[in-house]
Amino acid sequence: MDYGNVRKNRYGRYELIKPFFVVSSQTKMALEPVSAFLTDASSTLSKILRRPRDSRVPELFWRKVESTRISDADAEEFNAFASERSLLFLEELDDWLEAHSKNAKKKNGKIDASRRVGLGVFLIHSDPEKGR
Repeated sequence: MDYGNVRKNRYGRYELIKPFFVVSSQTKMALEPVSAFLTDASSTLSKILRRPRDSRVPELFWRKVESTRISDADAEEFNAFASERSLLFLEELDDWLEAHSKNAKKKNGKIDASRRVGLGVFLIHSDPEKGR
């Protein structure tokens, strides 16, 4: 409720307001999701840097797009556009993972949870006038 993701309805039940998890507000930031994302990003980077050229592990990647030649108004429009499009993209990826999750090998009747795959997306936005 603090981040505007859910609200309590008149029946005392929680309703999802946004179809994605917002981890910050103007005055608060949820540490767990941010630290988990940074851990995943650091782990991926470490694996990329340590991997021998002839490795048989899945190809890991780090991709980004950015521009330093954009107005404040266009930056705000880009942030809204990126939020909407990345949500649609992540929902499509989540559907794919869900559809393929039934193929996971089972040990003693339980799914082997030792393998974890996914994709994380973050927004880059700096303000040169504020030094950030």
